[in-house]
Amino acid sequence: MKKIALSLLLALTGTSAYSESVYELAQAHCKKAETVASLAQTYRQLGMSPSIATDKLMEGLSKVTDQKLKDEETKNIFFVVQDAYQFPVYPIKELKQKAIADFAERHFFACRQAFQNTINFVDNNELMPDGTIRPKTK
Repeated sequence: MKKIALSLLLALTGTSAYSESVYELAQAHCKKAETVASLAQTYRQLGMSPSIATDKLMEGLSKVTDQKLKDEETKNIFFVVQDAYQFPVYPIKELKQKAIADFAERHFFACRQAFQNTINFVDNNELMPDGTIRPKTK
């Protein structure tokens, strides 16, 4: 997820004045991360096996034609499922719902932080013609 966020943000931004569309992209991407996390933790709380949970989440990638994007999303799904299954299955509905909400929120904000870190990096560094990155001089 972070790699996709970084790649998209770097491709779309070249100056420190970010258009609303960059933030809209971040919001849409992070909403998707939140949804995937919510589903993964829901499957966990339902007692579903990790392999079935992964298969269900992978179904959403069947229409993705960009192989690089598909590979990145596959890695993300594997990571999120692995993370979700570190949590216990809670015995009561309220605890299950809280686990799902907390897990989704944590992934949403981690995604947003990755975008913000990239924006800060781009603001404070410049890409040189030879492909190297150096701190901006003031």
